[in-house]
Amino acid sequence: MPKQVQPTMMFLVLDYVYSKMKKDLNRKLLVIDEAWSLLSKTKEASYIFEIVKTCRKFNLGLFLINQEVEDMLNSKAGRSVLANSTYTLLLRQKPAVINDIQRVFNLSDTERITLLTSLVGEGILIMEDEHSKIRIVASKEEHNIITTNADEILENRKNNHEIPKSKDKKNINIELERTKKLFKKNKLSKEELSYLIKKRYIEFEGYSIASNKKEKYLIKPRFNETSQHCFLVYDIADFLSKFKAITNIQTPETKKPDIIFTIKNKEFAIEVETGSLIKTNKKALLEKIKELKKDYKENWFFALTNKKLTTNYKRLGKAYDRRTLKNQLIRLTKSSKKH
Repeated sequence: MPKQVQPTMMFLVLDYVYSKMKKDLNRKLLVIDEAWSLLSKTKEASYIFEIVKTCRKFNLGLFLINQEVEDMLNSKAGRSVLANSTYTLLLRQKPAVINDIQRVFNLSDTERITLLTSLVGEGILIMEDEHSKIRIVASKEEHNIITTNADEILENRKNNHEIPKSKDKKNINIELERTKKLFKKNKLSKEELSYLIKKRYIEFEGYSIASNKKEKYLIKPRFNETSQHCFLVYDIADFLSKFKAITNIQTPETKKPDIIFTIKNKEFAIEVETGSLIKTNKKALLEKIKELKKDYKENWFFALTNKKLTTNYKRLGKAYDRRTLKNQLIRLTKSSKKH
């Protein structure tokens, strides 16, 4: 597209993508490359700043990439974005702009020299008041993908052309539910298993509430949560999905309860606990209980990964361990039919 319309088209695409991303609370990352082309336009710049201020509310991370730091420093919106950024990565800079960069980012003279003499991939990572030197090294495979060196690109094309294609290679069709986060390992083909591992699923061995049988699973890890916690969350959600009376099953990765579902227009919540919070931060647990009572009245309870925790948690609310949880969920569905 002509340069004159590129910022407008970028803005339209950005507006569409951001609107889609606001529709759920799953963790996600919005990457804006060549951010200067939007920050240089007053209207679009104010829109980016609005995203900066509101993205956390939607569990969204914003990642801005810009070739020239001075483009950020020379615009009001750019300076506001820098002020509200959680971290900043500065790579090699030009002598003409180093004075402004040193002043804005409060760099030492040593850090100034580092930015002026950095090699490819070297720079300074700034996280609040912490400044750390960083060196990013690409693997051979990554380098071949991202290089913009014309000679290297031609060499890669030549090498790839010389590699004979296998006549026996078959097209592998991976038919998996992409939003599902729990799979039984023995139900997966080798290709599906390899695919999930590449998607960063991890192996976990545990007892399902449905069968009470120890089996191996592949689960999708969640931020700052143990495998045991993640497994029980996904296992409960999978069990709930088998009941027609239960709808709108959610497993938010936010401050909301671990599992939310609806029965006959009544919303229920389950908080999965491994026991770590009651030991390390009981105050935070009590605050969480306060919010659960406020939002769900009596329609919430604890699901515990270990039956030894039951006594402690029953003092705080209704609590069920893995062995009694199945019957409790079945009772909920039956009681809804009576009403």
